[in-house]
Amino acid sequence: MSNYLKIIFLFLFIACGKIKKETVKIALQETNFPVYAILSNDTNRIVRVCFPKEIKIENISSSEKSFIKINYKYNSISTPIGNFIKLYKNKNEVLEKISNNKKKNILSKKAEKYILYTVHYIDESTFFTNQFQSYNEKLLAEHKDTLHIGTVS
Repeated sequence: MSNYLKIIFLFLFIACGKIKKETVKIALQETNFPVYAILSNDTNRIVRVCFPKEIKIENISSSEKSFIKINYKYNSISTPIGNFIKLYKNKNEVLEKISNNKKKNILSKKAEKYILYTVHYIDESTFFTNQFQSYNEKLLAEHKDTLHIGTVS
């Protein structure tokens, strides 16, 4: 009887100690896509700044994986894609917008790269207004609502 108990305990020990392998790896990488600012037509001031990030999603499993949404935490608010981020696919240095309701597949042992723009709302305080004054003037002079203001790298 004690041999049976030893075998059962050994089996439980092996089964409980089994390490679960990761099937997907996610990494943020640098990108040379521009940071841009968005002007409000109502207030004639910059109300949002958008920063690019490249995200690499690698499927290391032996089966296809898929996802629909990317969640992003902004000001302690967890939100689905669309509110504070925009997702794009880089096609020969041209950004192609990806829908947040579209299923995205990653084949087995393959990786996909996406460009993720985070959207940050600018406070109406004097400090921020002064920081973006030159960009506001340029946008108004050129009759534009969006301005590329540099890169993050």
